[in-house]
Amino acid sequence: GVQTCALPILKLDFLADLARISEDFIEDHRLRIQAYRKIAACTELPEVKTLRAEFRDRYGKLPRGVELLLACSEVKILAGCAKVEVVETREDKIILTQRGVVFQVGGKFPRLTKEKPEGKLTEIKNLLQSLPLS
Repeated sequence: GVQTCALPILKLDFLADLARISEDFIEDHRLRIQAYRKIAACTELPEVKTLRAEFRDRYGKLPRGVELLLACSEVKILAGCAKVEVVETREDKIILTQRGVVFQVGGKFPRLTKEKPEGKLTEIKNLLQSLPLS
């Protein structure tokens, strides 16, 4: 079977309030809260993919905020599976805490090189996927 991983804390300074569901996308307050809950409930990558398709079918083209929110969910899932408790960014540093130890490469924090939040989230996902799953 598929193992479910404990989800970490995300502290991504570059996102500010960009990752969100706007009232333009889902007008009804209850449906918007429900959508947030569905995203928060995702514990596996295929669930995020299914949700992305469901939102697209139900509400149309996904705005940037929703795409960013779904990408954050993917980061959480990948981090959880790599036993990372905290994913944090400070300026261009990626700070991953794994079993209470801060992850470094050659004594340094991995760096973000992309300008846009989408690119930065992809960089974090790629880093998480490169970690040993022990």
